[in-house]
Amino acid sequence: MLGVAWTARVDGHVRVDVFSSLMPQRFSRIINGVVYTAMIFPTFILMAWHGWKKAGNAFVSGEVEMVSIWAPKMWPFYAIIAYGLSLLALQVLVMGLRFLNSRNVGEVTT
Repeated sequence: MLGVAWTARVDGHVRVDVFSSLMPQRFSRIINGVVYTAMIFPTFILMAWHGWKKAGNAFVSGEVEMVSIWAPKMWPFYAIIAYGLSLLALQVLVMGLRFLNSRNVGEVTT
């Protein structure tokens, strides 16, 4: 989960751009910017918020993994997932703002 924001930064995720390659570049950038900032960013913020809430509840209640004999505390695992989602949300916001702010195709950089 910690590497997913870095992978987004270096544009390492698989992207199917069949439709966007047929659109004018300016329109494609606007669509990408709006989707990233208005749809994907809030989704990841909600997921991160839920993850932080779950980590906090697990910390307070002392939740442990019951399947393992080791029975590790679960809050560090939940916190790492929430931290990774928080970083990904911020990276998605930055990418969306870059799409909306770019004038030329060459300006959209990672």
